[in-house]
Amino acid sequence: MEQQDNGKQLARSGWTCEVEKCGLQENLWLNLTDGAIRCGRSQFVSEGVKTPGNGHMQDYYDRTSFPLVVKLGT
Repeated sequence: MEQQDNGKQLARSGWTCEVEKCGLQENLWLNLTDGAIRCGRSQFVSEGVKTPGNGHMQDYYDRTSFPLVVKLGT
């Protein structure tokens, strides 16, 4: 798999989901193929408590099939 040279440079911190009107700044994932940053899916972490997330990285994968991602900020 080849990394795309799209000229994108990432900040060291202060990331936000790149989907318009999402704005989440936690539960973020970085796609290693093209540098896209999207939020993950919401998950239950304890009874009645869920992590924030709108599943935008899953949507991105479904659209692009770029499989390599890492979680940011953990």
